[in-house]
Amino acid sequence: MSSPNDITLAEFNQTLARYPALLNTYAKDVKEGVAPLQELDRFRYVEAPARFKDGAHNFSIEDVSKLVEWKLRHGAYRPGFLKKVGKNTDEAVEAATKDAFDYYKANPTDIGTVINKLKEPLMGIGPATASLILAVRDPDHVTFFSDEVFKWLVNDGEHKPTPKYNVAEFEKVHAAAKTLAARLRVNPLQIEKVAFVIIKETEPVFVPKEKPAPSGRGRGRPAKPDSEKKVKPPSGRGRGRPASGIVKPKPAPKAPKEPKAVKVPKAKAPAATVEKAPGKRGRPAKAETEAAATPGSGKKRGRPTKDTTEAPASSTPVSKKRKASDDASTPVSAGRGRPKKVKA
Repeated sequence: MSSPNDITLAEFNQTLARYPALLNTYAKDVKEGVAPLQELDRFRYVEAPARFKDGAHNFSIEDVSKLVEWKLRHGAYRPGFLKKVGKNTDEAVEAATKDAFDYYKANPTDIGTVINKLKEPLMGIGPATASLILAVRDPDHVTFFSDEVFKWLVNDGEHKPTPKYNVAEFEKVHAAAKTLAARLRVNPLQIEKVAFVIIKETEPVFVPKEKPAPSGRGRGRPAKPDSEKKVKPPSGRGRGRPASGIVKPKPAPKAPKEPKAVKVPKAKAPAATVEKAPGKRGRPAKAETEAAATPGSGKKRGRPTKDTTEAPASSTPVSKKRKASDDASTPVSAGRGRPKKVKA
């Protein structure tokens, strides 16, 4: 494997020529509606740089998603990554890319700040994907921070350690790519393809272990033949604890229990009855000897009782409440209600 410090221009071009054939080996059959890897690769290296170079057009979420899909299919696939990127809006993508590209135009050497301006406002965008967007914007000076580029330029072709995908590692990739591009007079797009070929061709091929041929024997330890089994002589003793030789007398049978006497419930004494004097409900009547304090206080509530004494015949009916006076000169006051008829 050629080192980035020792590779010649001829070796570089020979390696670059093997890229299309190697890419086809990684292109798998895709479902209907899914773009093949060759189409995504053409968008990454031909169509996108021509469209977005020097800020000719603004990025949309569709453009960023297509670049991320190429990144996942071209390198290490990470499930769920594309859905997370797709949650960004066109407005957010346009605002973040415009801010980052304006800063990059004024400060082309401060590459770390440009990467931070691209990745911080957007969901699912890390330093590697941010470098991909910047590489499409300036394909003549920026190299995409891929696994293969990091292993070849920074790790000198070694597969370990794997990248941590931070801004400091991208700055190392950016500096090494600029040195190689200046020495061989090649561009970042060519460096990416050569690094892909060199790392993939030297990558250890995973060969699954062959399954052992069936032995025809059952699972578990095989049974021993009778000739190998050890025969134990009988001990002559019975099973269980040996007898002590002392015969214990049997316990005497217990006397039967006497039946319990049936309890007779005690008779309850009748409750003492208290005779109550008959009384009337309501307020008790006043004593007859009690003199009335004020006129009319001797009246009782309710309807007055009928007078059983026979009153003398008179043209004026006798009041029900007051007895007729013996004095004829004193008129009898009329009682309440309708006057009683006098029999002739």
